[in-house]
Amino acid sequence: MMMKHKFTWIILMQLCFHVGNSQTLFTAEQAVAEALQKNFGILLANNELEIAQMQNTLGNAGFMPNVSVRASELISSNNIDQRFANGLVVVSDNVGSDNFSASVNLEWTIFDGLKMFATRNRLRETAFFSRTQLKAQIQQSVSEVLTSYYNAVKLKQQINASEKAIAIGEERLKIAENRLRVGASAKTDVLQAKIDLNTLLATLIRQKQDIKDAENELIFLLGRTDESELSVSDSIPIPSTLDPNSIKQKVLDNNPIYQSSLSQIKISEFMVKEARSFQFPTITFLSSYNYGRTSSEAGFALFNQNEGYNYGITATMPLFGGWNLQREKKVAKASLLSSRIMAEQTLAALQTEVIQANRALRNALDILELELENINYANENISIALEQFRLGTINTVQLKEAQNSFELVSFRLAEARYEAKIAEIALLRLCGELVR
Repeated sequence: MMMKHKFTWIILMQLCFHVGNSQTLFTAEQAVAEALQKNFGILLANNELEIAQMQNTLGNAGFMPNVSVRASELISSNNIDQRFANGLVVVSDNVGSDNFSASVNLEWTIFDGLKMFATRNRLRETAFFSRTQLKAQIQQSVSEVLTSYYNAVKLKQQINASEKAIAIGEERLKIAENRLRVGASAKTDVLQAKIDLNTLLATLIRQKQDIKDAENELIFLLGRTDESELSVSDSIPIPSTLDPNSIKQKVLDNNPIYQSSLSQIKISEFMVKEARSFQFPTITFLSSYNYGRTSSEAGFALFNQNEGYNYGITATMPLFGGWNLQREKKVAKASLLSSRIMAEQTLAALQTEVIQANRALRNALDILELELENINYANENISIALEQFRLGTINTVQLKEAQNSFELVSFRLAEARYEAKIAEIALLRLCGELVR
């Protein structure tokens, strides 16, 4: 009889482990792939990169000449009264005249204290900075997506644990009712079993609301704008520990936040060079082709036309500008110092995060190992307790204690799996390896 009930209990446990969902499971890999295409943060960072790349041109740096075309035509009607030294007198009303001019102008800076070279390097480094910012945003967004995804998985596992606890509560109620029917127990056992079962059912309702909220958060992080449903996996892969020495080197080589801080130093260095260039003369080559034509119905000159080229060089040397040049150089140097301090601060903060995340991962794995051992004990304990309650060798208080222990261990196991995975995600993000 005991073996029959035990077999029935094992089947019940297996069914609860595999509670079905008609939806196709949405994997973590699919979540990451979708986020890379639609996540709002990634899309914005990618757009900023495109803007920086569009700014990175020779023309924007000042290497290319400026060429312009200008044309004008002025038609007028005037009353004229002209008296010349030779005695000629011209007096006429409503004299029409037509003045037309056109020119093609070229202006090319050929020396500006090497500012154009510094600007070109700054624009190139700014584009690289935007690229590292995009990588940082990708790592951050993917971290948020995976954290949200595995939070939903954890809640799903806890729902499975609650459903198993409910199955135990239903079995406990059934046994209590059978014992009451044969006069082997008091009605209080049945009433307490119903109270505890209803409490579990209420908890399950709250958990289902929690997982819906978690799934909605994940949907937002994926960049979806429509109302959609998804069904996450029911398992969290167990991570492995990472070598602390290799982690530190990967942070130096791959962490996009640190790379951005180094890039910002280079940008500040080029800004210092740009500021220094203002103390040198600016030499500009000028050239133009001009055409002009003037015609008049009366007057000394009835028609005049000229055309031709001109070219030359201008040099401009700043002598005094209200000490603004000195101020700009000082500001640029101060900005460079700030960039270097921020890079050191970023590295120190990342190293602290690495130590904390690595410690969290090791501790989480140790806790997970204990909870995996505990769940085996809890499963065996509740199975024995149910059979003993059925035989009347333990009371309802002892069974409830075993039931509570099973539920608590199941919840802690799901939490331990989640915490271990989150610690691994944090380390991979610091190493810049969540997405390569």
